[in-house]
Amino acid sequence: MINRRWQSAEVLNRIENCWNGIYLAHNSSKHCWQRDAQGSEYGEEDCLYLDVFTPAVRYESPLPVVVMIGAETLFGGSPGVMQPSANLGIFGFLAAEPLTRAAHPPTSGNYGLSDIIAALQWVQSNIEHFGGNKSSVTLWGHRAGGTLVTTLIGYRRAKNLFSKVWISSGSAIFPGKELSESEISSQNFLENVQCNDVSCLRNKSAKDIMDAVPDIWYMRNVNLPETKEAKVSKRHEWLVLDGNIVQEHVGRILAQNKHLVKVVMGTTAHSGTPSQFLSEALSLNATQVQQYVRESLLGTMGLADEALKRYNTTLKGMITMISDIRVICPLLTVARMRADIPFYVATQPRRGRLADPDSDAAAILGTYAAVTPEEKRHVSAMQQLFNHYVWHDEVAQADPSGAKRVLVVGQDTLLEQDYPNCDFWIKQNIVPLYGRVD
Repeated sequence: MINRRWQSAEVLNRIENCWNGIYLAHNSSKHCWQRDAQGSEYGEEDCLYLDVFTPAVRYESPLPVVVMIGAETLFGGSPGVMQPSANLGIFGFLAAEPLTRAAHPPTSGNYGLSDIIAALQWVQSNIEHFGGNKSSVTLWGHRAGGTLVTTLIGYRRAKNLFSKVWISSGSAIFPGKELSESEISSQNFLENVQCNDVSCLRNKSAKDIMDAVPDIWYMRNVNLPETKEAKVSKRHEWLVLDGNIVQEHVGRILAQNKHLVKVVMGTTAHSGTPSQFLSEALSLNATQVQQYVRESLLGTMGLADEALKRYNTTLKGMITMISDIRVICPLLTVARMRADIPFYVATQPRRGRLADPDSDAAAILGTYAAVTPEEKRHVSAMQQLFNHYVWHDEVAQADPSGAKRVLVVGQDTLLEQDYPNCDFWIKQNIVPLYGRVD
């Protein structure tokens, strides 16, 4: 695999390169190299697999196809499903001058995106033999996978690879650095790994590569915005305007009505929940919540009192505030770029606590483990919303006029004109500036 490191993925299209005999796909696919939220690193470089699940193979009545891309961050941490797999982090998104020099045409970065594109090309060539309809492919991106899928909306050669997209809890901050700027920011990594040419880079062990990644590249903007965060202008961006796959800022493409595929965006009410707050054992009292908010950037800007009044002083209220600032409201600003992009928010608490970052995906996939009547109704509502879109290319509950854009999915799906507090954060210049960066 080392000779394929940091090269665009290629679909196997010659019979002599294909598997000889029957491949026994009894086990789940291998993970690509990644780093999870706890800092653990694991994976393999021989990791590009595509798992296919089908209820039946019927050539006369093929079924719609859903390709799901799921990742907690662009450097790793799977929320449970990633079909197909793709390179992440340093192996998936390194833009560096030695790699650019060795490539034809000269470019580097976004290798993980090329993995997804190759998988979609495979789907177009082969999915009919698994009972799928290649003309009805929904590309579903979840969390950081949603960021990747949003980026692919603007890929000019992808228009025949999927017919529509469903984006859940992606980032609203898209690649904005030119290739040359990203190459400069990679100099620290090249110094750490002690390489200045492609041969050296491709012959280093995977562990040496992972160890050489600067810690600051893994810095994430979770929790409430901090005062020092306003001064951080050199946050690492994994995705890059490489001139090949990503040629133009995604926001500009959406604003100029350039994309042709249908789009649905959405998230959960507590999609920005920091991992330490997911524990059922954790609790904060009102005094601790007030202190947390006042010590954040909101306190520095004189917004703490108004924020606490809008969200209350409970832990759940604070998590709702974080989610609005980091995920929900930034995504809503993206959806507002187009009149025809429905936007949903899944609000039903799971296990009586939170509408956690994966609750909408779990409901769609049938892994929610609903117990109460309220949870069961929510699962049914999410599945109806998603399945109707997959089968009929439309959101049945959407307002055709676009006047009521937001679909609030609790026990039922209700149309709302807007989402509470988003306009407040936009007016204060908190959103989308402090949106989550994958």
